[in-house]
Amino acid sequence: GALSPVIGWLRSPAQSATGAAGAASDSAVPSTVDSADLPVGRVGTVLALVEKVGHGHGSYGTGPGATSVLPASVLTKAAGG
Repeated sequence: GALSPVIGWLRSPAQSATGAAGAASDSAVPSTVDSADLPVGRVGTVLALVEKVGHGHGSYGTGPGATSVLPASVLTKAAGG
């Protein structure tokens, strides 16, 4: 099958051992983009990285597991909303 990029932050072994950086927080949940081989997927990958900086996450693309094609929260902020 096709591969999907997974976007997230890696924690150091020390953070993992102590539970630092909020293991259950949104920043610990990866985002996925299932259409990275398409132009819209490449844009989605970049926007998912921007969203991750703001501690968001989601499943993007055109496949059955996607919640939307692109991260709407990033697009809303870019539009001034």
